[in-house]
Amino acid sequence: MPDLTDAQLRAAIERCEYCERKPCRDACPAHCSPADFIMAAAVGEPADYLRAAALIYTHNPLGGVCGAVCPEFHCMAACSRLGFDEPVEIPAIQETLIRRAHQLGVVPRMEAAEDNGKRVAVLGAGPAGLAAAFTLAQLGYRVEVFEREEIAGGAARLIPPHRLDAEVLEQDLEFLLGSDRIELHLGAAIDHPDHLAGFDATVVAVGLTEPIQLGIPGEGAAIYGWDYLSNPDRFELEGTVAVIGGGAVACDVAVAARARGAERVEMFALEKLSEMPLAERERQDIVHHGIHVNGRTKLTSIDVADGKIRGIQTLKVHFPAAAEQAKTGEPVPFDLRGVHDHEGTEQGRDDVGTVIVAIGHRSSVAPDAADFVAGDCETGPSTVVEAAAAGKNAAMAIHADLSGAAVEPPPRPRKSLLRIPGYDRRPVSLDTDFFGRTIPSPLLLSAAPPTDGYEQMNRA
Repeated sequence: MPDLTDAQLRAAIERCEYCERKPCRDACPAHCSPADFIMAAAVGEPADYLRAAALIYTHNPLGGVCGAVCPEFHCMAACSRLGFDEPVEIPAIQETLIRRAHQLGVVPRMEAAEDNGKRVAVLGAGPAGLAAAFTLAQLGYRVEVFEREEIAGGAARLIPPHRLDAEVLEQDLEFLLGSDRIELHLGAAIDHPDHLAGFDATVVAVGLTEPIQLGIPGEGAAIYGWDYLSNPDRFELEGTVAVIGGGAVACDVAVAARARGAERVEMFALEKLSEMPLAERERQDIVHHGIHVNGRTKLTSIDVADGKIRGIQTLKVHFPAAAEQAKTGEPVPFDLRGVHDHEGTEQGRDDVGTVIVAIGHRSSVAPDAADFVAGDCETGPSTVVEAAAAGKNAAMAIHADLSGAAVEPPPRPRKSLLRIPGYDRRPVSLDTDFFGRTIPSPLLLSAAPPTDGYEQMNRA
């Protein structure tokens, strides 16, 4: 999402009603309060951007990334304006406020609690692992993060630049990893938590990195979605590009392929376009980039000759789970046993030269291998803000276990009420010198004539 201009930001801020019950905050998995950070930024001074950024980061340490990529079904779906016109563009405001804070050099400084002498290991430097590490550091723990890749960010690194500007991710990482309590180990693949020693607790937050395979003839010639999005320029796309899958990763793969010059990109999915589990922006991307969608279609084989893909075989299917999801509005667990072939609807395609499989991933570490698990490897695919919330919850569970602190359980799965400690939230001082006397309030009644105290009134 592009950074808002000054005029766009002002217009968006003025639409907020500052609701007393703050339904947007309750709908946010990280319990970040748009009503509060929008009000904090209303005047537009550098100190206002500082306070707004602090209100965001102390609830969601990946606030910039979430502003760029959060879907409309969290805070915006709860906006009170939705009932009479359109919801406030909360994610766009959030991303812009974080950008401005970094540009102005007013990123909030966080003071960590006193070192408690305990050490925690975090496996995975994705959104959940980073949020857990940051929260633990602020609570007084020494944290070591082990990431198998050579760069931090996890699945957030796979989001194409048209949705997430690399600068936004780097700004959040700079804020997150700025603590001297956090030590990051890159290129450090840990197969099992038991391989680590000397830690008081371990969080497994490795995400979903192992691709699910189709188990069809010729699959070895296909590219997997994670590999493609990690470095799209490494792959030469030939002929029509067939993207297998109907989720967010498949959508990102298809758009990235088009952006790199593929003349024709087709998605093959069990769902129809209207049933795909996509945010509205992702659905619009498919239309905007001219990507063809083949719904109710299963890939049955990939034709390979001389080491190259020469075509594919597909089959039209009946997918009752998709119809049930459309009827109830609730997600239905995917089960291939519910997919039935339609006889006589098999089709061969000889124009396909590239196949990219993006039907999902599994965790590389068993979730039951550790006492504390966070993020997608525990709950399955989720949004970045849900992963951040899961990381905070895991950190608090560790804190409760190691310190005996009382912890309020989350009100629902993938929701965290925690405000990360370390930022002084005391209100901005309103003390004003009034004819030699310091007054604590800007509400002044001045003696006649009316000009008495005018300067002091303006300052207050």
